[in-house]
Amino acid sequence: MKKYKLTSEHRAQLPAWRDKWIANAMSTEPMTEDDREACRDAVLRMYAAAKLPPPKHIVFVPSPFVLRFAGGFAAGIWHLAGAQKSRSVDVTAATRDATYAATYAATRDATDAATYDATRDARRHARRHVRRHVRRHARCDGRRNGRRHARRHVRRHVRRHARRHARRHARRHVRRHARRHARRHARRHVRRHGRRHVRRRARRAATRDATDVAAYDATDDESRYYVFRGLHRMGELANLLGVGQIGLDCAKNAWRMWSGGNQWSGWTASISFFRHIAQLDIDYTAWDAWEVLTRRSGPRIMHPDFCMISDRPARLMVDDQNRPHCDDGPFCSWRDGSMIYAVRGQYVPAWIIEHPDRIAVAEIRAETNIEIRRVMIEKMGTGRYLTESGATLVDADERTSEGGGPRALLRDSDGSQWLCGTDGSTSRVYYMSVPNDVMTCRDAHCAIAGIDEDLVEQEG
Repeated sequence: MKKYKLTSEHRAQLPAWRDKWIANAMSTEPMTEDDREACRDAVLRMYAAAKLPPPKHIVFVPSPFVLRFAGGFAAGIWHLAGAQKSRSVDVTAATRDATYAATYAATRDATDAATYDATRDARRHARRHVRRHVRRHARCDGRRNGRRHARRHVRRHVRRHARRHARRHARRHVRRHARRHARRHARRHVRRHGRRHVRRRARRAATRDATDVAAYDATDDESRYYVFRGLHRMGELANLLGVGQIGLDCAKNAWRMWSGGNQWSGWTASISFFRHIAQLDIDYTAWDAWEVLTRRSGPRIMHPDFCMISDRPARLMVDDQNRPHCDDGPFCSWRDGSMIYAVRGQYVPAWIIEHPDRIAVAEIRAETNIEIRRVMIEKMGTGRYLTESGATLVDADERTSEGGGPRALLRDSDGSQWLCGTDGSTSRVYYMSVPNDVMTCRDAHCAIAGIDEDLVEQEG
């Protein structure tokens, strides 16, 4: 027996419901503190609904790139801690360190710039305050006791202020350094004494190889369709955190723990329609947590011991067919500098978009993906490409109808063909890709228009 049949009233609400969830999937709004608080509550309810103990940590990260590495490293740390069955491994601190390290690697440049601005302003303010205080006391004491007393008082005040500031700064620096050194020493001690000698040597070799591979893979970030500023440091971080190749493998397989958040709005839109519009007589208590996370956050990793949640992107662009697309930059980017490039749904290396002046015929011929090759030709300019590649003439004619002009069928060294046509009214030249098996300009035009041009001329 059917529990529900779509009514005309409910059918009329489908377009608005569709647009609402498309907007949610395309949202570029940064997460607010209210969003984070709602997500924390939803995560706890979701684990409870699955009859699992609550996660020990709920962590927020700036992008899915950081999410993948931080989540992978943390999963590796918890795995090694369980394998060792040793309480000497502080997995709580290690999880925090993994998240911090991955986030720091991605945002270090921005952090350095912000820190420099902040400390520069602080130093400038301190100097201004001291000078103002010194001048005020100098004038006062100069009138009362003369210049000598004023200078002595000023020197004493400045020395006292400098010593107090130095002691406060030194204590803060020592505490911070001690905590960092203690964590580093604890991890190093566990790695040195917690495993057998042979396993230690094997791990060191594996982490060294992983570091070399990660560094080699990231020698040119723009050679990939994505840019993650901290990528070349991930192998080193895996080594420093004591997870090595295991951590890198966990990051590689992080999709096994992955939930899409607002990027998976389609599933949530379907189920929530029957909850809010059709209002089926079903208990949605357990489902509500999933719906909240879809509305309030980006992708997440769910692990028995922790949950990590990514922010939404800062930029997200598509073409008229809703395919990932941007001609002059990344179609998607996050606030930590991570970016993804695509043209009409085809992911392309970043350098093709950012530096089209570097495109040459040799690079186009070396590209094995025909769709990426097509984008490279467009960015280089089809006319320039055909000229520099030494394209041959297959056929040429001239249309005599109104607005017609000379045209030519050209073939490059790879066998790809273009119809070069001239607009008789504007004299503009157009290059249109045509099937490789056409042999005349007339056949090429028919392949593009989908109609015999003889019929068009007769009707004209």
